[in-house]
Amino acid sequence: MIKETLTYKDYNGEERTEDRYFHMTKIEWLRFDKKYGGMKEYIAKAIRDNDEYGILNLLEDLVRTAYGEKSSDGVRFVKNQELLDRFMQTEAYSDMIIGFLTDTEKGIAFFNRLAPADLNEGDQIKQDS
Repeated sequence: MIKETLTYKDYNGEERTEDRYFHMTKIEWLRFDKKYGGMKEYIAKAIRDNDEYGILNLLEDLVRTAYGEKSSDGVRFVKNQELLDRFMQTEAYSDMIIGFLTDTEKGIAFFNRLAPADLNEGDQIKQDS
């Protein structure tokens, strides 16, 4: 599980800073990888082809799949449509995705931190992929 501290302006113009949590189990990660025919290859091809739309779709799908809230006892990581909708209805969501698009290193770091530790080494993305 990773924590992202996001600062954004709400719809009243107030600046807010909130911690948001993201996690993918090994099976979620493997399923996601298969969905894209191999994420490393998909990303490398999208970069090679300058396919910004493809990269945007993958980033949004990754964030949406990983977003949730840790239970107070730390046993569960809760993901459901209501929690996701609440997050996506904030500027924090939009700012996060745009931040990944405009700062490639930040997006790659998020991806690499999100990968399950025992699957991580083979799934690492390098800046020059």
